[in-house]
Amino acid sequence: MDNAITMCRYHHREMGESPARFMMFLDGLYGPGHLEILREKSNGIFKTTRELRLEIAKFYREQYRQWESDPDGFNWISYN
Repeated sequence: MDNAITMCRYHHREMGESPARFMMFLDGLYGPGHLEILREKSNGIFKTTRELRLEIAKFYREQYRQWESDPDGFNWISYN
C-alpha cells in the first residue's frame, strides 16, 4: 500500500510525461522521506515462507474487515 496511487487517465499520462513533477507531487502527498523508504525497500530482498505468507494474508484480511466497517475513516497500513 505504500507504493500505490490511483489516478484518472488524464493525470496518469500527465505525471508519466513529467517524472520530476510526479516526484514533487508524491513528496507533497506522502511527505519528505517516504520515497527514500520505498527506495530502500525496493533494494532489499524479501524472502517468504508459507507461514509468513499466511500471516500476511491474515493481516490484510483484518485490514479489509476494518475498511468494510468504516470505509471513510479507515487508513490502509502496509504489512512491511
